[in-house]
Amino acid sequence: MSLLSEALSSKLIPWSRLGAEERFIVAHSKMSVAEMPDGVILKRRKIVGTRVIVKNRREYGNALNQTAKWPEAHMDEWMHYKMVCVLAGSIDFHAGNYAVQCGEGFYLLLPPGIPQTNAPYHAPGNFCDVLNIVSFLMHSQDRNGFMMSKITFSRVPDWLIYFAC
Repeated sequence: MSLLSEALSSKLIPWSRLGAEERFIVAHSKMSVAEMPDGVILKRRKIVGTRVIVKNRREYGNALNQTAKWPEAHMDEWMHYKMVCVLAGSIDFHAGNYAVQCGEGFYLLLPPGIPQTNAPYHAPGNFCDVLNIVSFLMHSQDRNGFMMSKITFSRVPDWLIYFAC
């Protein structure tokens, strides 16, 4: 059994059936402790360094994925959704001007435009195993015998909403 299928069958699917909405965190530019589920610690953490605009870095159908980075802070800003699933241990994840600290069984959704850490996720003195799910919506359509695909980053894919709730 692969690590992904093991994580899905033994952790993520059972957790999604046992109240995942109580373990779901959505990062915003303005977050509050009152919005956090039990077991989550939210702290203010400023982004250090200068924001550097990323130009002409296009991939996957000529789509612009990364829009900015903060080299000193080891942070990036992306044009797609990302979900971090904590499989084991605990994370100390820098999202925007906040640090989100939580343990096994929590899901952190990062919408496009939220600066996020690209450095290790683990809390000091701890470890973590995480599954990063990077998502985009893809539309395929048959035109004159050819399959045309278009990638868009405009909304959360339906599978992500259903998977998490």
